[in-house]
Amino acid sequence: MIDGDQPGRTTDRAAHAPAWLARLLIVIAGLVTLAGCAGSDPVRIGAKDFTEQKVLGEMLAQLAEANGLDVERVIPVPPSRVAFDMLRNDDLDAYVEYTGTALAMLGEPPLGDRSASFRQAAERLSELGIELLEPLGFANDYAIVVTPATAASGVTTISDLAGLDPPPRFAVDRPFSVRPLDGYQAMLNRYGIRAASDVFVGDKEAVYEQLLDGHVDVAQGYETDSELGEFDLVVLEDDLGFFPAYDAAPVARRSVLDRSPELEVAAGQLAGRLDAATVRELVGQVDLDGRDVRKVATSALAELGLIAARPTDTTTNAVRVAVGTDDDLSGSTGRAIAAIRGAYPGRTVTVLRTSHPAAAVLDGDARLAIVDAESVFEPTDLLAGRDRPHRALEAIASVEARAVHLLTRSADPLPDTGPLIDAGPVDSSSRRTADVLRALGAISPTTEFVQVGVDDDTRIDALADGRVDAVLFVGPPVLSAVRDAVTSGEFVLAPVTLDGSAEEQLSAPHLRPGRLPADPAAGRPDDVDVVYQQAVIVGPATPAPLLGIQGPGAGGSDQLLPVSGPVVREIAASLADNQRIDPVLPPSPELQLETDAPRRLDGASPFVSFVTFLVLAALVGVVLVFQRLPAPDVHPVTDTGPRPGESARSTDGA
Repeated sequence: MIDGDQPGRTTDRAAHAPAWLARLLIVIAGLVTLAGCAGSDPVRIGAKDFTEQKVLGEMLAQLAEANGLDVERVIPVPPSRVAFDMLRNDDLDAYVEYTGTALAMLGEPPLGDRSASFRQAAERLSELGIELLEPLGFANDYAIVVTPATAASGVTTISDLAGLDPPPRFAVDRPFSVRPLDGYQAMLNRYGIRAASDVFVGDKEAVYEQLLDGHVDVAQGYETDSELGEFDLVVLEDDLGFFPAYDAAPVARRSVLDRSPELEVAAGQLAGRLDAATVRELVGQVDLDGRDVRKVATSALAELGLIAARPTDTTTNAVRVAVGTDDDLSGSTGRAIAAIRGAYPGRTVTVLRTSHPAAAVLDGDARLAIVDAESVFEPTDLLAGRDRPHRALEAIASVEARAVHLLTRSADPLPDTGPLIDAGPVDSSSRRTADVLRALGAISPTTEFVQVGVDDDTRIDALADGRVDAVLFVGPPVLSAVRDAVTSGEFVLAPVTLDGSAEEQLSAPHLRPGRLPADPAAGRPDDVDVVYQQAVIVGPATPAPLLGIQGPGAGGSDQLLPVSGPVVREIAASLADNQRIDPVLPPSPELQLETDAPRRLDGASPFVSFVTFLVLAALVGVVLVFQRLPAPDVHPVTDTGPRPGESARSTDGA
């Protein structure tokens, strides 16, 4: 009955209303919870675009993760001003800043007193909703640096630069060139320095390269730069106290610290734990040793006891690159290592210094090596015939041209007979090159080669006090040790001459005559004849198939594997602007494939092309003929008797 049913349904709905409402409340609570979780965005930790910042940013990010935070890395962010703007505009949550830089960006006058600088920066940042957290324990102050030779001439303070004539040439990085309060022009004004108009502006590596190559007299760097210790550069005293304090300290948005207090805990764990020497060492591990930033940061935190050491922190899976004991890692060799590191993403690239880098590859101690062309040739008796390329090595990319520098005393020319020359260790490239030059007659056949010094300075000291008659170096055309020695006036470069004869070209095809142009500023008033060879990246050669009684590849189980094709191509592409590999050196087959494939296609002879066309035309004709043949007529079988050799069953109906 309808009238009776209606009240029953109403009563049933009312009875179930509490359950329905409970389900709705549960759903709403779940959505609120999910919304709260979705609101817990990862903490965005950044770093400016230079090595020290990347290491510090990574250390802060890893500590934040260790404290339970989800971290989004913005490493690196664009240069300083953009990093600060990103923080202020809520596009970044935290990064490491410097007190002096913060004040400059806020339009405040620089302060030399560290405590006052920190307090002032903290107060001004707080007005913007940004917290300046506890300092890390070191300051990355600006460093105005010169070479030891310049310092020895009496330049020890920045004020001393004001009295130089001709005006000093400067190299500075881009941020310093434009900073209005504590930058390049402000420094010149404060000290009254009349500088050369052609100031060089570039990145840090290029700035130091300009100084070391003698193109400038003064460079601007930072107190934590690894190059300072690596090249014994001298930091000039800021005797007028121009530069403010640049104490490193994390900055973070207050709203983020309120939402994620673990970030402040992580930053506090680093407070006061780092000094300038430690940071300089960490930067050197990246810039000079080629290690990965994340792994450097992890190792540093483990050594500080802030995180547990991880098995992946070891370098058992590292890619080791062998270089010469005196190779300058800030120039072309450094760029080559950077290219190698880029070809091995996720792998640690370490540097092995040795007198014989090629041997390190052949012995399995290094995956790759940066060597002079002489190292790619097997040691043979030059008088017995042509020097042969080593069959176990192949070239991957060129690095630079290297010259033979023969340094002698100005007042004591090299004797014609029996000179004593320090040519480096017996197994080094410089010694092997010297042996070849002596065999070719470019150096006196009666020359005796020795090793007296263990580094550039001690070798030149041995020349100065008469223990040797000359020192032979192999390096880039502008070699800082040689340049400094020649500019002192005590030493000169002696010519090393090849006549380019057929015998020389057959015996040592990798050595070529050349000339260093006159450069009075470098102490070279006239051109100097030298010998050039190419420096290249080498790896294990691709093994040739071995065909013998035991089959292909027999006996080759202990042979070194070549570098993979993608890695070879990536390294070669990164160094594509360099000169091509010298054709007398054995290249990687991966490089030959790239260059040979188009040549084989373009070089097909007209006769081969014509024959190929005829074959294809004949095949097409055969197909057309078969298509035009009439289909066979099918007639009923009338002969019911078996054919000879057939059984009666074969004639039965199907």
